[in-house]
Amino acid sequence: RLGGLALATVARAGADPALFDQMEAAFGKTEDHHFRAALLAGMVMSRDPAQRDRTVARLGSGSLTLEELFTLAFVSMSDPTTRAPTWDYLVAHLDEVAAALPFLVRPAIVRFAGSFCDAEHRKTVDTVFRAKLEHMPGGTKYLNEALEGLDLCIARRDKFGADVAAFLEKQ
Repeated sequence: RLGGLALATVARAGADPALFDQMEAAFGKTEDHHFRAALLAGMVMSRDPAQRDRTVARLGSGSLTLEELFTLAFVSMSDPTTRAPTWDYLVAHLDEVAAALPFLVRPAIVRFAGSFCDAEHRKTVDTVFRAKLEHMPGGTKYLNEALEGLDLCIARRDKFGADVAAFLEKQ
């Protein structure tokens, strides 16, 4: 776990093409799944958009194990600087990313929407994901859970957002 943190910290410090190339080469050579996950986490944290996008594109490549795919997706969706580009890729390449997942796991892809708390993303989930998920086993359940989570988050933000902002402003 510390290896991923260290690699992400180094990658975030600058957009060194040589370092990124070394990380990418190491990823291709090693079979150690912990090291591969750490390398993915480091590569996706690159400050260079082209390097980051190249890493995110692995989501739909079919070349990652399930663990690696979820590591890459969760790491990139958990960081504010990589969240939007990862989401944009996911929405634009939903079929490819879903195809990279085992059939029964595919509906869980909508859970990545839990990184958001706004009506715009809720609308995207309802339109884009509904068309794909309603035909998959468990898809409607996952979709409804994701939409409910977004609705609850939006309602909490609407109800408490101003009070929290006022409190933080006083600190």
